[in-house]
Amino acid sequence: MRFQGNLLYVRDLEASVRFYEGGLGLPVVARPAPHMAIVGLGNGRVFLHADPEGAPAWLTEALDRKVRGVGVLPHIEVDSVAAVKARLEAEGFEVSLGPVEEHGYLRLYVYDPSGYNLVFVQSLV
Repeated sequence: MRFQGNLLYVRDLEASVRFYEGGLGLPVVARPAPHMAIVGLGNGRVFLHADPEGAPAWLTEALDRKVRGVGVLPHIEVDSVAAVKARLEAEGFEVSLGPVEEHGYLRLYVYDPSGYNLVFVQSLV
């Protein structure tokens, strides 16, 4: 068994591609449809999917929230959170918190353009 990745419904697909590709330096590995981009992340993938039209009410309510994926915080290990922060800021993206030292790690908290809270971690051990 192997983890393949996560699908994220995104408000603006091109803004999300700019964030993941330009802001984070991750490769877009495929554009299988006009409403989708697949981004490489280590051995996994992030599937960026434009918000669906005609979605059921429960999904529409979740997608209308400013912050998405409440309670889910993907942690992404990096060599340097300072380098991630510098790249994001150089590309015009805002860091919400950090770097902060917590439990043997430096952590950097960032919201992507659709409101998903990502945590970049650097081991201090």
